[in-house]
Amino acid sequence: MADAPASKKDLGEVGKLVAIVFLVVIALVFIALNNDRVQVDFLLFDTEMRIWVTLLGTTLIGVVIGYLLANLRRRK
Repeated sequence: MADAPASKKDLGEVGKLVAIVFLVVIALVFIALNNDRVQVDFLLFDTEMRIWVTLLGTTLIGVVIGYLLANLRRRK
């Protein structure tokens, strides 16, 4: 019995998954390679920390914002 050819929707989902995995790997490599200490100024506090911590934090904030925006669009 032959398998039915993949639909365009299935290929689109696979393409999105591949793009997400690729971008996550690139972000993790970039974060891992940046290990210097930097001065971070944010609103009422100044501190010194590893740049990878700052990059990881901003990446996570971006992921949360993207998730929330996607949920907002689905509700409309």
